[in-house]
Amino acid sequence: MKIESIETFLIESPIDEPFGWSMGWAEKRASLITKITTDDGIVGWGEGGG
Repeated sequence: MKIESIETFLIESPIDEPFGWSMGWAEKRASLITKITTDDGIVGWGEGGG
């Protein structure tokens, strides 16, 4: 089994009210979705947010 492809999808969505935290101000939320496909047709998904 070998990795055939890696795809990434950046998803951003606005939030109703901006908020401040130690890294600054946030006006939207973002997540990076990753899809990994093997040559056997197995698909795996992962997600990371920030």
